[in-house]
Amino acid sequence: MGIVVTERIEEGEDTIFDVTIDLRHNDGVDMSLSGNPTVMTVDDLHVFSLFRRRRLSTTEADGNPLIYALKELKGYAIDEAGKELMWETAGEIFRAWTCPWKPTHIVSIPSRHSVSIDLASKIAAFLEVEHVPVALVHKKTVAEVLEEAETLKDSDAVSGRDLKAFKNQLGRLSTAPPGKTFQMKEIDVRVRQYFHPWRVAEEAKDLIGHDLLLVDDLIGTGASLSTCAKCLVENGHSVVGGMSLFSPLDRELAKKSKGARRKRRRGGKP
Repeated sequence: MGIVVTERIEEGEDTIFDVTIDLRHNDGVDMSLSGNPTVMTVDDLHVFSLFRRRRLSTTEADGNPLIYALKELKGYAIDEAGKELMWETAGEIFRAWTCPWKPTHIVSIPSRHSVSIDLASKIAAFLEVEHVPVALVHKKTVAEVLEEAETLKDSDAVSGRDLKAFKNQLGRLSTAPPGKTFQMKEIDVRVRQYFHPWRVAEEAKDLIGHDLLLVDDLIGTGASLSTCAKCLVENGHSVVGGMSLFSPLDRELAKKSKGARRKRRRGGKP
């Protein structure tokens, strides 16, 4: 079960890209029971994704049209019947899968769109545990992240091989509006480990001592989930794992798999 994107011109010449789910193939997004869920490890966080994201064979796009449509971005759209079919399929995959964790609470990381919240709510219902509807972490501003990162520049915290890229990143970050919300996706992947985008909300204190499962809508590199988990753990919380609706593209999963194998050969954690 994959997706098809068709183009139409609305009155006023606005172009709309309609996304529909097609039972005959797995193009764009693989929603099959046999191919899902997928798993990747980011730092020490294990993340399972219900749908495998793939490149559409009919376009140069990276396989994002369905998530764009769910978020009503870039002119993409999906009707209610398509959404219902997608969520039904996600439920079938989840119920056919053996969850490796026993979380007490399901928490979505903050997003401007409702997809991750909807997924967290459905996972909580499947596992019969509590869904936390409020954000346990908030994104810092560029100024907050930059102030913290600047202190690392002249310390031993940044490895020599990363130092040049790190300083270049600080320079680029300093040109952004200081009050802008920090976005990890704008940071060079080589130095993301030195930037900390989250601060814990006051409400999170009530969940110390509980086991949290973190949920995001889409995984790129996994940095958002892993840094959110790290922030919570450093503040006394227990995070058992992560889940998303969409995996990274197949090529990114392959990179993560190779990296994990190299780490195991060096004697590190899987």
